[in-house]
Amino acid sequence: MPPKADAGRILDYVCGLPPGWQAIEKTYATGCTVGKTYIRFSNDKHKQICSIRKAIELDAEDNGYDVNEALRKYDEDKAAEASNRRVQSAAKREAKGMLAGERKQKCVDEFRKRFGKLDGATVCRLPGWRGESKFLERCGQISARYYSPDGNVFPLINQIEAYFGNKLLNGEEVPDIEAARAALPTDEKGRVKNLARSEENVFSEFSVEATPSAKRAKTVLNRVAKDTDYRASKNPKVVPMLVPTSASELESHGVPDPAEVEKDANDIHALLVARGYPPETAMFYITGSNGRKCINKRCVDAMSGFYFLQTFLFEERPCYQQVALSESRTSLECNGFYISWSSHLKVWKAGNLHDGKAGLAICRQDIHEPID
Repeated sequence: MPPKADAGRILDYVCGLPPGWQAIEKTYATGCTVGKTYIRFSNDKHKQICSIRKAIELDAEDNGYDVNEALRKYDEDKAAEASNRRVQSAAKREAKGMLAGERKQKCVDEFRKRFGKLDGATVCRLPGWRGESKFLERCGQISARYYSPDGNVFPLINQIEAYFGNKLLNGEEVPDIEAARAALPTDEKGRVKNLARSEENVFSEFSVEATPSAKRAKTVLNRVAKDTDYRASKNPKVVPMLVPTSASELESHGVPDPAEVEKDANDIHALLVARGYPPETAMFYITGSNGRKCINKRCVDAMSGFYFLQTFLFEERPCYQQVALSESRTSLECNGFYISWSSHLKVWKAGNLHDGKAGLAICRQDIHEPID
């Protein structure tokens, strides 16, 4: 016995439906398809026809016109309507700055030709624009998002560049970028602050909710780390980079090929600056086991590598994120591993950027920065 359905509602327009026919949308009221909709087609002679093509065939037979010609015209009209919908949808996306492919790159290039690269701190100073961030608990990173005055959402800075570049190409006005740059806020050390990533604007959820995912949540097993789980160790060591003493400190701690490590640090710093980080962005290197026996060798080696100073504070103190050069040395690879202060435990920790998460290692010294 088929599932029951409601009486349905008559649709105003359906492409290709012959004159005198109705399209009725119904909803299943029982069974495994409850709540889902379907459409049936009817006229005075035929009822509950399942497809428009069948309705066209029946209408042609009843009224004596060519069935094949009628179906060909229906296919053409349907294709033209789909094409029009795609054009209209693309126009709406373009008006919102949601561009892709060559058009997006052209708009980005036009903006940068006029104003240079844009950054999040400048976006937050544009009239009517705002930014906020969400803490991603799974990976420990912070994801920023920006909102235009008319409510458009931009997860990426290059989308905003494309949005403004599109306006420039269309002869439209854009906000005063230079005025926004001249009004950038700074912290007590003179570093530019990105308000979207400042502590007061980091939330557990964005203010504009996305459509919830239908994927089943994974089961996560939690284990509580106690203070007694940590053991004192001489390794790892923290070595400040981009300073005159970097090479000698690396060598004194037994790091292989200090000159190569210094070169990597300089290349990483150059790529960070190219991405909009301040030229004075601090970096340090955490040494690994270097093949020697040490306590918790796997943890020590997992922590080893370069870290750079983030533009936001965490728990009112600086935090550093682990970073590495890509295999091609032309881009950066970041993960959710940080050196940050835990207000709850009153320690510096290496691990997830979350005060409720344990770290792979801790430092109990209450200092302002881990490299002090």
